[in-house]
Amino acid sequence: MIKINEFTMLKKHLKKLENKNRQNEMHLTTPEKLEHVKPKASQGVTGDKKIVKDGNDIYQYVKVEKQWYKLKLEKA
Repeated sequence: MIKINEFTMLKKHLKKLENKNRQNEMHLTTPEKLEHVKPKASQGVTGDKKIVKDGNDIYQYVKVEKQWYKLKLEKA
């Protein structure tokens, strides 16, 4: 049988996990704002994403281990 104190501790731990999950989901969402300037190396943190229009092409930039990587997006 779980004691009241243990139950309270479990509830607090579950709340922390839910908050962490919510933060992770926010990092995984695709940004909606279309930008026209490439991100600088000093900008952002790991997991950040940007959508950038460069000429007629559109790229998704993703920050991984202090570096930006880009993927060219195609019209679906």
